[in-house]
Amino acid sequence: MIVKEVVTGACNNTQKYPSKNTQADIHKGTRMHKSTLPNRKVKLKNRTIFEGDNLYVLRGLDADTIDLIYLDPPFNSNRTFAASTGSEAAGAAFKDSWSPNDLECAWHGELAEKAPDLYHAISTTEFTHGKSMKAYLIMMGIRMLEMYRILKPTGT
Repeated sequence: MIVKEVVTGACNNTQKYPSKNTQADIHKGTRMHKSTLPNRKVKLKNRTIFEGDNLYVLRGLDADTIDLIYLDPPFNSNRTFAASTGSEAAGAAFKDSWSPNDLECAWHGELAEKAPDLYHAISTTEFTHGKSMKAYLIMMGIRMLEMYRILKPTGT
């Protein structure tokens, strides 16, 4: 009960998490838009690569189906990175800092319900490391729960 009160009081925005990558996912060489993934289970072939906000992809996959997950997340460095002028990616940039406005309110409640000890630990980081670290850990925590759900018991 206390956790639910903290959750509803802690988040008063409804802004969606902004994708830092493209808005489409790649599946077997053809683009699949993220809007087709969350409500539909995807039958995967071996060596399928997805590109985009991984939360949309993860939620579209069945439990206990993935052998290996490789993760290269942002690191909450509180910096903005930009591609070099003259490079093929010139003009591309991303922000590696987080705030409560970058989160979906539902993520608080979902973490508190599915992993209350984890949510409590993350909530305490606000007092020791600030709101930015708490927001970053909630963003990562919700994805880690999905990764755990789809990883096979024998997976890595």
